[in-house]
Amino acid sequence: MPGQEEGVIRTILMRHINDHPRMTIHTISTQDSAEADQTIVTAEIYSPERNDRAVQDVMSRLNVEPGVRSVRWEKG
Repeated sequence: MPGQEEGVIRTILMRHINDHPRMTIHTISTQDSAEADQTIVTAEIYSPERNDRAVQDVMSRLNVEPGVRSVRWEKG
């Protein structure tokens, strides 16, 4: 994922998570993938209450981006 696409992903995460007043992004990090020309973007999101719908909405939004190969989330 080139730098411009990575920036788009970060912007989508920030915009959609910040739309929910009780959800905040603690970190967004990137790392190179084992596959050439791919980057892994990881976001740690905090919410005092479970909001699966909001997380699913942002995952669906990310999944339609042309440079995105895979999207997943897990409860920590």
